[in-house]
Amino acid sequence: MSAEGTIPNYRSALKDALGQPIPLQGDLRVWLDDDLVDRRAPEGWVHVRTAREACLLLLGGRVVELSLDNDLGDSYQRNIDGSIDEDEYNSCLPGDVEFGLGHQVVDFLEEMHGVEDQPLWPAAGISIHSANPEARDAMCRAIENLPNLFAVEVEDITSGGQPHFKIRLIRGGLAFDLARAAQSS
Repeated sequence: MSAEGTIPNYRSALKDALGQPIPLQGDLRVWLDDDLVDRRAPEGWVHVRTAREACLLLLGGRVVELSLDNDLGDSYQRNIDGSIDEDEYNSCLPGDVEFGLGHQVVDFLEEMHGVEDQPLWPAAGISIHSANPEARDAMCRAIENLPNLFAVEVEDITSGGQPHFKIRLIRGGLAFDLARAAQSS
């Protein structure tokens, strides 16, 4: 062990889908997408491929920004030659048990707030980068509906085409800015 108490040449066992170490401390920006080539996480973001991984990171309370794809993984098997059986493909829903759906992350956040009284809404907001218009619209509607379920304000801060929402808790009749609260703690 070195003088600072760290292990020299230590490589974190906690890595994102791109093989980058997930920091053990500090804020996290989480990018949920199963495509590691065409839709790689921006620099400085943690890239996860499953709804479960995103939810586990959210439970740590360090996620300050979240960007969600919806359709994760293939819910059908490819043939040996790489082709897809058309009948099987058409009978499958997007996502599967292994990867889940981006919408499930929004559902998880709702459940943590409502059932567990643990609001984990990312302070800098939630973006939806899904190419599936129906799923994208459904996630947007779910987020926009939050004030009907909880004492929160939802601000649509969309710019550049991707829906982006900032959620603020309301306490004592006043909006509580999660981003400022995170900076002061």
